[in-house]
Amino acid sequence: MIYTQAKFLFLSTLYFLTTSLTSYGQSDSLQKNPEIGTIESKFQVMPYLLTRNIRISIERDDQFNIDLLPNVKSNFGLALSYGNYGLSYSVRLANSQQDPTIYGGTKYKDLSFSYYSSRFGGEVYYSAYKGFYTDEKKLDQIRIFPNLKTRTMGFNLFYAANRKYSLKAAFKAGEQQLRSRGSIIVATSYRYTRLSNLNEILTPNGLPTIESGKFRSISLTLGYGYTFVKRKFYLATGALIGPGLEFQQINDKDKTENTQNISFRMLAKSALGYNGNRFLCFFGFSVDAETIYLSTFDLSQNAYEMSLNIGYRF
Repeated sequence: MIYTQAKFLFLSTLYFLTTSLTSYGQSDSLQKNPEIGTIESKFQVMPYLLTRNIRISIERDDQFNIDLLPNVKSNFGLALSYGNYGLSYSVRLANSQQDPTIYGGTKYKDLSFSYYSSRFGGEVYYSAYKGFYTDEKKLDQIRIFPNLKTRTMGFNLFYAANRKYSLKAAFKAGEQQLRSRGSIIVATSYRYTRLSNLNEILTPNGLPTIESGKFRSISLTLGYGYTFVKRKFYLATGALIGPGLEFQQINDKDKTENTQNISFRMLAKSALGYNGNRFLCFFGFSVDAETIYLSTFDLSQNAYEMSLNIGYRF
């Protein structure tokens, strides 16, 4: 009952914020701002090379710690955007994974959709991974967990307090920051994570058995972003941290346990590059980290991304 009410309240608030802030963002973008340069070309094509590292960590009382990694290294992706809207999808490059006979194989999907104006931003994402390995250097041993699956989907909504600062210029290169500026940034996020076949890891290590888990978190983060500009070249960075309310569903055979707890979320982005009227290129880095506190151990799922982006506007 509590979960249903909280979900209804949050989704209702989200709908109100999305519709009202988007409308305000559109009207705000129509006003001339001497600090931000708009770009006449609305359609943008941007191929990119991506290295994405998903790390699942299980820790218990500083006595047990295990990191799980997928056998995925380099991806090739394509990002398309029109106006404030963007869509990106990536696939694995051939021969970019480590030896599957040693590290196992990983199947995965990554898809994201975004909306960015100068002061408002939104991201919707979906990712699914099956097949992980752990490199236990202390034991000189690599163990493979081919059936371990993780599925994550959610969204982030951003708001920049300073109208002279552009989120769209900093992290999407969709417009130009003409002068160096910074801003306080507030974000609200919803994230759904499902982990399956956890007993492959937990049982051999003497941890309580959990067949699968579903985790739904609502978080509020606060941080700061700054963009340094030198002509068409720029360096943008931003970081946000904050708590979240998490609804946990733990499944083990015929037993299901539903609890609520506090989670911790951190978001960080940075970009370094050139943003011209037609041609653009930048190197990007991002971190999306969340810690889930369970009754017997802590579970962290962190995503690290590095990308090289080269685009052209039509």
